Amino acid sequence: MSVKNQFGLTRHHQGVVMILQQLGVDWTLLGTLDSACDVLLLPPNETDRQWIDVARSIPTIDLSGLLASAQGFSTCSKSVKYLLDTPWLQTLWDVPIHPLTVRTFPKGQSLQKSIWVDVNRQTCHVGLPFWTTSQQHTSWMAMMPMGTSSSPTSIRPTERIHQTPYSLMRHVLHYVMIQACLWSGRPLLRKTYYPEGVNNIFMLRVDSDYGTPEAVQSLIDTCQTYEMPSTWFLHTEAHKGWLDLFVNPDIEVAVHGVRHQSRGSTEALLRNILQAKADIERETDLKPVGVAMPFGRYNSQIAEVYRQCNHLFDYASDFGFDSDNLPHWPNDHEPLQVPIHPICPGSFRRTKATEQDIQRFFLEKWAKAMTR
Repeated sequence: MSVKNQFGLTRHHQGVVMILQQLGVDWTLLGTLDSACDVLLLPPNETDRQWIDVARSIPTIDLSGLLASAQGFSTCSKSVKYLLDTPWLQTLWDVPIHPLTVRTFPKGQSLQKSIWVDVNRQTCHVGLPFWTTSQQHTSWMAMMPMGTSSSPTSIRPTERIHQTPYSLMRHVLHYVMIQACLWSGRPLLRKTYYPEGVNNIFMLRVDSDYGTPEAVQSLIDTCQTYEMPSTWFLHTEAHKGWLDLFVNPDIEVAVHGVRHQSRGSTEALLRNILQAKADIERETDLKPVGVAMPFGRYNSQIAEVYRQCNHLFDYASDFGFDSDNLPHWPNDHEPLQVPIHPICPGSFRRTKATEQDIQRFFLEKWAKAMTR
């Protein structure tokens, strides 16, 4: 007996596919109008209005606006629930899902930056911005949340991070999937995010930029004191002659580059990370499988570098691509990206933050992460 896929995507859309893979749900690309699935998923690039008839008989998540334009919205306040109306740029690195409140929605009004759950029609309308491949490579200078909302901006560090709201899209799509699955009569099935018996995971990632032997050994000793494994992305030029210091069973060694630079020709950037990988392998006998560009930078040029060396690395970690999120693949030709929280010591130094300020920043992030 064949089993229906839980979600049916009507047309390929790289952004939607990326999040479906990240969520670990059961989905398929529908070939025909009569293909079987529990929940219909209309991506932003869907224009075929024949799917409107299919959507009338099956729970549907509409990212395209097709159903919104065809059906309008119910004027009954009990059938339309307002979820989110906050520009994602304001909450890029820590996306909240606000408590539901009930509100009517005038017919024909824009869905932009809103999510609407039409219970009567068993349809979730999503009007938040999905992205194109070109948007995937854009970044902006973001101010990290530090201190209270009234704290002067001069003490808040900034980082150049991704402009595509991956975390927001994952939260939103996960939310509406739960709603649609309730209508279909099957619970939302997905792969677990963590190993069996584990509720959360903390990973310490260190970029060894210009680190001295004394500073490196001090941090290694601290990690060992607290039995904390760590991943070190090595700036090999700064550690010439003593890379063997990183040979430790509690340390994963990864590639950051010979020189701490992320600008130049594609060939120069590729050579910079390949030479660093070769240096590590020659001096330590370790085989690094991770890579991160200096300054966390990610753009179309770096994406091309990763495509050319994809077979050499299992993962990358660049907050110019994504941050504060679950691992996911940019596409089929680049390594898996493992997002981190986007902050560097230099950013704190530029704002003249005290040691107490820095400690408070990380303790607040830790507390928030452990309550999720």
